Parts: sequence; C-alpha cells; structure tokens
Amino acid sequence: VPVFTDLARAIDELQPQVMADFTLPREVMGNLRLVLPRGVAPVVGTTGLTATDLDELRALSAQSRSNLPKYAGRCRG
Repeated sequence: VPVFTDLARAIDELQPQVMADFTLPREVMGNLRLVLPRGVAPVVGTTGLTATDLDELRALSAQSRSNLPKYAGRCRG
C-alpha cells in the first residue's frame, strides 16, 4: 500500500474515483478544493461544515467532473 504525505501527489499518481476524508474541519475544505477539480468524488465524515462551505462545495462540484450528493445541505454537524 503506497503511503503519501502530499494529497495532490497521491491523487495525481493513483487517480482514485473516490476519496474518504475524516480530517478536521479546518483541513477538509482544502482537501475538497484539491480533489473536486480532479474529478474525485469525496466521502466526507468530518462535521462542522458551514452553510458557506456547502455553497462553495456546490459551486466547485458544478465546475468539476465530480458530483456532491443532493442531501449535502443536511450534513451540518
């Protein structure tokens, strides 16, 4: 199993279809900004996203090859 310390490098080299993120709220948005434009579908287990975060994620998703679930607005923790 490859181990990376750089998420962008891992995504670029492995080209996954899905990524699970269970990081902290202060980290998750940066990770999502990185993977959504690369067409990776995120599965986020992090709570604490704000309404502003969700709006940004919807906009990023609309511009990328990935889709966010339609129920994302109900996932606030």
